[in-house]
Amino acid sequence: MTPTSPTLSIIIVVYRTWSELHACLRSLKPALSALPNSQVIVVNNDPEDGRADQFASDHPECQLIHNGGNYGFAHGCNLGARAASGELMLFLNPDTEDPGGQLLKLLACRHSRPDNRILGCRQVNSDGRTQKVSGRFPTVLNVLGPMRALSRMISHRAGTDCRSSQSEYQSVDWVSGSVLLIDREAYQELNGWCDDFWMYSEDVDLCYRARHAGLEVGWTATATILHHHASASRQDLLTDSVTRSEVVISRHLFAHKHLGAWQKPGYHLLLFISRYLVLTPVALLGAIWSTAPYQVRLRAGMFGHLTRYYKTMLRGIWNSPRAIMTKQSPLNK
Repeated sequence: MTPTSPTLSIIIVVYRTWSELHACLRSLKPALSALPNSQVIVVNNDPEDGRADQFASDHPECQLIHNGGNYGFAHGCNLGARAASGELMLFLNPDTEDPGGQLLKLLACRHSRPDNRILGCRQVNSDGRTQKVSGRFPTVLNVLGPMRALSRMISHRAGTDCRSSQSEYQSVDWVSGSVLLIDREAYQELNGWCDDFWMYSEDVDLCYRARHAGLEVGWTATATILHHHASASRQDLLTDSVTRSEVVISRHLFAHKHLGAWQKPGYHLLLFISRYLVLTPVALLGAIWSTAPYQVRLRAGMFGHLTRYYKTMLRGIWNSPRAIMTKQSPLNK
């Protein structure tokens, strides 16, 4: 960075993924050595995890913050942002790695686009496959997979899935929160992440509010980050079933918060049928088959989690029961 370039705060929320975080930080060292005004903030979302002290000893260069509980990704991001001093904030998953100079390329793209306020980049799996990290905002017309595929075939407007794009910069609807660069002013204007979301769709919500505030959201293919996807969310059967259920819950919440009155009923109904009712036969099978294969037990677990959620939804509670609601910006507390 030059003396006139903005300072950078990297915020990483970790939940039992210390080994992945060690690899992430090792990969960032070359870039951070070129960014003397940068800081790394790690938010531990598991207060009962006994490995945090060892991490603090191994990485004194990082600022470690202990969250009071696993209140979700968005809540952890906001907690980290409270301690951030950078003009730019990069929210980064602990299971990501910089293969070499990619962070600097991301910052260079942001520097070349002063109108951009939120920026994402290409991400690839461990096997080199490009991940979906951008897309269009949810509507009743794209709630199901076949509907989204048809929409991509007939329209190529801004906001589309960028997996096949080679663009130096492309305006999009939303970018993934696993690698998300935002400037402090935009973060404050948007009142941070919405921690009604426990996991998933909080990035879509952030970008939706940014777009409706007239802020530019973009994606670049000039930087490519390696992402060992789902290392935290697929650790065991319980975690797997909970996080997969949260995908559905968060989509319901987004629709409740942002879709028009004519769209909401159809969106909720289609999501309910396609993500819940189809689980019923498998859930019954899992209930009577104690040695059922993993996928059967997984879907039975999802059915149970979603059943409890839909009961709360009937009482008018749309946000995840695992999230806590913060009505005030964490930077203004």
